[in-house]
Amino acid sequence: HSSCLEALSQSTPSTFLTLADISAGLDVAKTQISYWSNMIGNVCSKCPQPSEVIVIGTHTDKIKDKAKLIRMQDELCRHADEALKKTKQHFAGFMGLNITDYRSADMKWFINNLLMETNEVVRKRCPAISPNCHVLYSLLTEKVPHDKVAITLSDLLQLLDAVKDHGLSTNVSEIT
Repeated sequence: HSSCLEALSQSTPSTFLTLADISAGLDVAKTQISYWSNMIGNVCSKCPQPSEVIVIGTHTDKIKDKAKLIRMQDELCRHADEALKKTKQHFAGFMGLNITDYRSADMKWFINNLLMETNEVVRKRCPAISPNCHVLYSLLTEKVPHDKVAITLSDLLQLLDAVKDHGLSTNVSEIT
């Protein structure tokens, strides 16, 4: 993990998303947060600016008692903030998320918000790359036959119309 994090941390300040499985219990989630906080802190210790760390509490759908879920999320926020302060990194926030099904409404909401929030960063660092490129790539690799060599803009728009809730615009001026 550390070699990957070192490469990622070269463009400071970096933003990291860390996952903690809430359904495994509070102690397990805290251990996961501590592990990643220490790993990020060690790798980014020489960076001139602290990295931003967003903690994602996964499998929220497994916790049926909503009051318990809120208490767990509050406790994990406090724990993440304390763990990251020790490593001189910045706790940027916590989000509970059901990622059991990548097509879930939570996941679509998360991806859309992540794309919107990181759009400015992506455009500054890679002005030629649209933040939608990964979503579009996934859609094309899943839905276009592997033996197809090329796809026209018209075919792409038909594909986008056929696949609901993909999160991409079908406005031609935004695609080109």
